[in-house]
Amino acid sequence: MKNEQRVAERCPELPVSARSNRYELVVVVDAKYHRRGIDAGSGLKLPQQSARLRLDGVEIAECFAKERTIGITEGVKVSSNGDTWSVSGDGTLNTTSGDTVTLTAGTAAGTATVTVSGGGCSGSASLAFTVITPSGLSFVRVNGLKHTQGWADIGMESMVYMEPATVSFIGLYEQELDAPAAADGVWGCQNGSGHSPYPSPLAVGADVDGVGSPIAVDQEYTGSCGGSMWRPPYPVSTDVYNIPNVYSVGASGAQVQYTVVEQRGNLISTGTLQISKGNATSPALNVTSPTQSY
Repeated sequence: MKNEQRVAERCPELPVSARSNRYELVVVVDAKYHRRGIDAGSGLKLPQQSARLRLDGVEIAECFAKERTIGITEGVKVSSNGDTWSVSGDGTLNTTSGDTVTLTAGTAAGTATVTVSGGGCSGSASLAFTVITPSGLSFVRVNGLKHTQGWADIGMESMVYMEPATVSFIGLYEQELDAPAAADGVWGCQNGSGHSPYPSPLAVGADVDGVGSPIAVDQEYTGSCGGSMWRPPYPVSTDVYNIPNVYSVGASGAQVQYTVVEQRGNLISTGTLQISKGNATSPALNVTSPTQSY
């Protein structure tokens, strides 16, 4: 039979008779669905991205069903030489017949199992997908820094990605919530104030290989309480926000908090300034460094 050699290579422990008349049915999972690079856009410096669709895939036969992990609401195409399909667990199929179907994962963590049969082959083949929710955010610094010479302020910009990077969360929405500052020293006037997050949920884009699902460019800035400070020693100071982040299915869907991200500004006695958010950290500037803007 046409797939006997392929199945024999995958399932060498099976007797030849079984390979030849029962385990011919092969399912191919096309992982390029919802998996593509994104355009960097004018003036935006992003990490190196894939210019083509990802071509990785998984073949399974009844003799060795494999498990795969996908994100909530993610879609994957499944193809076979069978023609009758079903799904169990948290997921839906766009059709139950034909040689290719699309599985769309549900909105909660769980398992969805696709089964195919028919097409002149005996038996059936199944593939179990573990469906996961977002686990956190990754920040990749882009563009320049912000600073006013003589002032205790520093800012940077970061591209924000939803994690994990192994799945796609396209179609979800993400939003920062407000949080009060824990600030002292030169930033003491900001203690208890909010950080002015973007007021609306932002759509999550198609995942970038090895980085995550992109959301938007974020501007991180300490602000300043005013006054020029030209001479050391400077007062050791911090400006810290612990920012809750939520996701939703649809812009107006119920929001689920899934991570808290720290944004931190630091000033040390020599006048060195630095800001960080999540896993991104700015280069160091000095209070006396020239004025610059993102």
